[in-house]
Amino acid sequence: MQFLGLLVTLLSFSLLVFMVLTQDASGHRTAALLNGVFRFATMPIRIAAAVLRRLAACLQYAGTVATMALLSGTLLVLANEIALILGFAALFDGPDYAAWLTLFAKPHAWAAATTLVGTTVALASLRKFDLDNEAAMDRRLDRAMARLQAREARNAAVQRKLHTALRHRG
Repeated sequence: MQFLGLLVTLLSFSLLVFMVLTQDASGHRTAALLNGVFRFATMPIRIAAAVLRRLAACLQYAGTVATMALLSGTLLVLANEIALILGFAALFDGPDYAAWLTLFAKPHAWAAATTLVGTTVALASLRKFDLDNEAAMDRRLDRAMARLQAREARNAAVQRKLHTALRHRG
């Protein structure tokens, strides 16, 4: 156990030294250090979010398949019952149809089906919410980048004017 603690400490220290020695694109060590620490600290959150997105997509697919199966079975039973009520021969008969009737006669099966459909709708709503949030974040980032570029252009113009004024003065 002490070896594991020593290993974690050594790895953390080496990561810290690596981040102190590296520079970002503009040559700032502190920014690179903070960026690396932030990435390292948020890695479990990003991994968990990716796993949850994949799990939600799988559950949504399973819910969609189950919903389509329930719809098909319901339409099959409904069509057969309407045909019998109108006096026509049964459209479907046999052990498969009896199994469908047994399934649709049980309230627990309907409770599970309703839960499944509701969960699928909730997952789809949550996915839409995530997509809307990502789009809004992209729009905010675009606006922030436009403001930053405008500010940099203004600063560059001021620098040019200052440089020109100093050159004419001296």
